[in-house]
Amino acid sequence: MKSILVQLNSGKQSWRHVVTTCIVCTALFCGFFLNQWGAVEDRRFSERVIWFDFLTCGRLAQSNTHGIFSNSGLPGTVDLHHGRDIPSVQPYNCEAYINAVEPQIFYRYSSQVGLQGIVSSIFASLTSFSNQDTLNALQAVTAFTTALILSLLLLGILREYGSLAMIFCTISIISSDIITNFGSSVFWSLWSFYLPLLGITYLLSNAHKTDDSQRWLYWTLIFATFALIKCLFSGYELVTPAFVMMTVPIVYFAVRDNWPADQFLRWFSASVAGALASLIASFAILSLQVYLLPGQQGLLSGLRHIQNRATERTGFESVDISVIDVIWQHLTSVAITALSLNVTFLQLIAVIGVFSIVLLFSTRMDDTPKHHALLVATWFSFLAPMSWFVLFKQHAYHHSFVTLSWYMPFIPLGFALVGTTLQHLFTTFRRSDIPSATRTASRRL
Repeated sequence: MKSILVQLNSGKQSWRHVVTTCIVCTALFCGFFLNQWGAVEDRRFSERVIWFDFLTCGRLAQSNTHGIFSNSGLPGTVDLHHGRDIPSVQPYNCEAYINAVEPQIFYRYSSQVGLQGIVSSIFASLTSFSNQDTLNALQAVTAFTTALILSLLLLGILREYGSLAMIFCTISIISSDIITNFGSSVFWSLWSFYLPLLGITYLLSNAHKTDDSQRWLYWTLIFATFALIKCLFSGYELVTPAFVMMTVPIVYFAVRDNWPADQFLRWFSASVAGALASLIASFAILSLQVYLLPGQQGLLSGLRHIQNRATERTGFESVDISVIDVIWQHLTSVAITALSLNVTFLQLIAVIGVFSIVLLFSTRMDDTPKHHALLVATWFSFLAPMSWFVLFKQHAYHHSFVTLSWYMPFIPLGFALVGTTLQHLFTTFRRSDIPSATRTASRRL
């Protein structure tokens, strides 16, 4: 009888999790696709396709007239009047695709494979939608996919730390200006950034129980597959934060379950090897794409192009930009603009820091290892944005969207930590009130 009751309770809890995930997914989708929660100023949100998807629109326009794999399927811009003046080309690119204007010249963007543009072009060729409806459908699918992956990650927070942690984590995403603005972008495909985190978290939650790290090559291939999906669909934008984010589950489970050092090193080395393998594989594909373009001199031309772009983005030869300036620039950037709050990332980090100290000194490692695991994983994820600010300072200095790296996944994990701390304090105070209430009742008797 007891086992039956346990199974029934487990079934009810599973249904609650399914319902909760659906509600959260719907809320995130409404934010990403409709700006339902007002996280972004309306004018900026309405223009997001112009600024974030102009390369995808260029690819779609080129595919419509010259074929899906013309110019090696690379994304790019179409030129009708404006040449390579990007600020002028961006709005006209989207108009050219929506109005089915035949491009005269295609300026390819050879810094990523651009699989999102190829898939989008295939989708457009298989449907009878108008170009405007096609673009809307692609944005809706992207917003839903991103919302689904994030909601599944939030489900993991719910299972591990309870509803308050999940609520705070959800708020950090829904209120985010940058995530809301990028959530439906086909070119950016945010889901590809978070898919490795989701996949590795759920695989590790089962594999770590038997120290499955012994199958090192198998897990290296798993890490490489997830990392390669990111590289193919969203290129090398913020690739180091995405790769650091992929290792956060390893750090978390290592602390929570007190892994031996050799077990941790096997998992971590597999993730590093997988990330490097994905870069090599994607570089090979991109090099082949560049090599197949007209006028290229040999297969090494593709590799030289990648090397030149990497040198340009790192900016190691620049003496005018310091790493400290770059970090400060993105610390003082505004994270939340809803309700005219203008909260900066520095303020959010300060709040997370205060609650981290409270949680650290209000728990004991032997009693609540998962709380300490959350602390370590949260601050380890702080290295994700730092990796881009330091290694690619030139790119970070000139692009405001780099603040997206704060959400990979430092800010969401930090908000989960805030919720966890509040829940822990509430539970502790409630337990401490029980003995005092008992003593008071005994005196009265």
